[in-house]
Amino acid sequence: MEATLVGPNGQTILEPTPYPFTIGRAPDNRMVVNDLKVSSHHAQIRPEGQGYEIIDLGSSNGTFVNEQPLVPNLPRFLHTGDQIRIGDASFTYDAGTMTQPSLEQTVYAGFHQENNYSYAPQATVSPPYIEEGYGSSQEGYASNPPPVFPSSEPRRPVLWVALAGLVGLLLLSGIAFGAFSYANRSTPTKTLNAFCNALKVGDYHTAYNQLSRGMQAKFGSEADFTAGYSNNGGLGKITDCTVSTVDDEAGTGTISYVLRGGTASKLVVDYSLINEDGSWKINAQHPRSSASLTLTTYCNALVMGDYQTAYNQFSNAAQSQIGTEAQFAAIATSTRIKNCTVSNVNDATGSGTVTYLRGDGNTVSANETLINENGSWKINAQQFISTPTETLLTYCSSLMSQDYQSAYDQLSSSQHSQQSEAQFAANFNGIKVTECKVTNVNDTAGTGTIDYTLSNGSSTAQVVLDYTLVKENGTWKINTEQKHA
Repeated sequence: MEATLVGPNGQTILEPTPYPFTIGRAPDNRMVVNDLKVSSHHAQIRPEGQGYEIIDLGSSNGTFVNEQPLVPNLPRFLHTGDQIRIGDASFTYDAGTMTQPSLEQTVYAGFHQENNYSYAPQATVSPPYIEEGYGSSQEGYASNPPPVFPSSEPRRPVLWVALAGLVGLLLLSGIAFGAFSYANRSTPTKTLNAFCNALKVGDYHTAYNQLSRGMQAKFGSEADFTAGYSNNGGLGKITDCTVSTVDDEAGTGTISYVLRGGTASKLVVDYSLINEDGSWKINAQHPRSSASLTLTTYCNALVMGDYQTAYNQFSNAAQSQIGTEAQFAAIATSTRIKNCTVSNVNDATGSGTVTYLRGDGNTVSANETLINENGSWKINAQQFISTPTETLLTYCSSLMSQDYQSAYDQLSSSQHSQQSEAQFAANFNGIKVTECKVTNVNDTAGTGTIDYTLSNGSSTAQVVLDYTLVKENGTWKINTEQKHA
């Protein structure tokens, strides 16, 4: 198979040889390009199947095919008409049938090279001859013998041995080159490892280039892909990953990710790949259900305001306690989660912690318990971690919803000894808390402030109260309240 590169200095023929066709600034390349933007050993073109592929050898300024940058050390199959740019030099690849020139010429593979080398013509020696008269008679021959020329007969075996050795050398070189090409071909294993390693170090450009054109379209632009994986509330903080169970023939494999939540927080994704332009690319991904995935999906959905997706992460039992999707959305809208992080996930037991940054600036955390329901992990219970912030927020929201039992439960045993639940509720006869805001909370000292808007039906009033809290049996409780100075 033959192909050509048409560049600034004309046409260069590519032929399968035991030596790679390298391009670069160093003089030992098959094609020398004297350009400061070109690396010493910039790129390589080598046979692949019925054509050729090009590889960027980790150059400083990159190799471009049709103005698309190549991923370093990842082959790209060439098609007729492809435009290759290396530094300021551009070449056109042509895989059409070539005709040999009538006289063998040396192909000079330089670019802006000052010297112009060529091979000197081989000297031709005419065969021995016998002049007329020699050997015409025995007498003439004896008296005047013809000049003696070296016989060519003894050289024939030497020539055949040399030819045989040359053929053997070419065969061995061809085998070696074939082995080299086979070892460096694109495979699903190499693609998945490149994807895994790139995500580990945050090289989202390289990771994005391991995706097929169809997958890239699903993610959107490279910027969208990068934002999705580097988002603090998403899957971007991948600390480690492992490729396993790859089938290079079928184009399938699995990657297990360790998220920033710790070694117990993992995500397992099954991948399928396709061969696109001679290179294996990731074409589909199927995350396996796990506690990590469910909590991360729940967290991201709340931040994005996608309450339908967030609601779908709960088990049937949890949904029945929460109420309808509309009721859940109403509660979530009122708190408006600005940020959400997942930590301490144990995929084996189905547990983890979610920390929420609310729209009012307060932060609360909840321990989540999950169950496997019909093959999918679902949130089954939420237990908010007791802090002064969480207690005051619960107290505030309970008063607004007129759930005086829950509000009374936020009081300390000392407060309970001073008034019953009925007496506490009676304090709000004719008065409704229409709005309240928790501020200035010190979770270490156990202090905070609530700003109330009260209504008696005809008028409203603003009341600001300061609170101190105590920790009873591991739970923070309101112990005193006084008017804000």
